Amino acid sequence: MLNRMDYAIVDNWMTEYLKAWQTKDAALLDHVFSNEISYKTSPYTEPITGLDAMRQFWLDATDDGEVFTADYSIVAIEGDIAVIKVDVHYTKPHEQHWKDLWILQLDAEGLCFGFEEWPLAPPR
Repeated sequence: MLNRMDYAIVDNWMTEYLKAWQTKDAALLDHVFSNEISYKTSPYTEPITGLDAMRQFWLDATDDGEVFTADYSIVAIEGDIAVIKVDVHYTKPHEQHWKDLWILQLDAEGLCFGFEEWPLAPPR
């Protein structure tokens, strides 16, 4: 647990995570997730646990040729927990627009050990 998490720490984490996501470089996940990561893709799913499982999930979930932009704003920080509002617009291979809330827990090194995503898709 971070003794004092602040907006700069969370902003740095988001920058590094988005860099990994946009470059599809699973090795960069070592700079954002702890070995003990517990990652939930929605509040109702079982967590993906451990960095190796996270890397594999991340590679499997990323489409070839995926192109997107992501904007975010940090909504709240309390203790080791941050809530971030994320707006993702995919342009390739399929146009999609998602609004998400991410709940992060960061350790003393600024690595995420708890991640929960609340994805919101547009009405279809």
